Amino acid sequence: MRRGPEDPRYECARAWAHWHVRVQTALIVFENVVGFDTDVLHEWFGNSYNIFIHIIEPADVGWGCCKRPRIYAAMVHKSLHMLADPVAVFKFVSAALRGNAADLRVRDLLVAPAREIAGELLLLARARGTRLSSFAGGGVNMADCILSPWEMERLHHYRHLWSGRRVMGTDLDLVVNLGQSPAAGFVNWSAPAIGSTKAMLPTLRKCHKLMWCPQWGRWMAVGELAVSMGFPCYQSLLHQLGLPHAFCPGWDERNLLGNSMHLACVGVWQACVAACIKAHFCSGPGGGCYSCPVGEFHPA
Repeated sequence: MRRGPEDPRYECARAWAHWHVRVQTALIVFENVVGFDTDVLHEWFGNSYNIFIHIIEPADVGWGCCKRPRIYAAMVHKSLHMLADPVAVFKFVSAALRGNAADLRVRDLLVAPAREIAGELLLLARARGTRLSSFAGGGVNMADCILSPWEMERLHHYRHLWSGRRVMGTDLDLVVNLGQSPAAGFVNWSAPAIGSTKAMLPTLRKCHKLMWCPQWGRWMAVGELAVSMGFPCYQSLLHQLGLPHAFCPGWDERNLLGNSMHLACVGVWQACVAACIKAHFCSGPGGGCYSCPVGEFHPA
């Protein structure tokens, strides 16, 4: 929505905002690309809401190997009392997360079990009309069997580029987007920026193209792409976070990840905003910001 009212999605977003203003939603969290005109948020919500805006990237919340800077906004209804500035609180929390987080690498995202890779291989082969009998004898490169000629050409160009700017110790962190053509100047990969030694997974877009890991000889599985977006798809991650279940997209849902909010970014942002809002008791029907029974508690 960088083009403002000229963007075909603008009217849909304005209708979404109008609905929230009409029902007086207490807290609204909004995310969009850097470059989005935030003036429209003040136009849509300014009369009824206090608006807080901050640019957040995964490194701010511990995902130091992923690129996805986004504008995050929080609209807090003016009937609610703010105890602190959410942006200041987020900066404080982010500094602690950056200081305590382990140095996460791209290779640390490659946690899919062999059965998941095998399952996706079958789906890929079926979609591309590839016969998997060629794997039976062993010693066959997966890229040679599963990638199309134009994907092989792009992989060759990426390898050539990597040979000219290889950073020692980051081969296992290299991921290239085979949906982009480096020969045409569209380079989308995790190679460290010039002058840096840190590999960074590029921003996911619609993920219908393969994110290939040259050193691993395979693509990033859908679950691994979801992990890069903060979704704890695997049991080991669920256990560490103390969660019973988690959403993990299937093969046909992988495109959703390109349009998803980063779960860790939006989670920490929303928690910081909520922590800045004073909890209160409504005095009765119509007496507070909501119509509710006497004494009902609202974590405003």
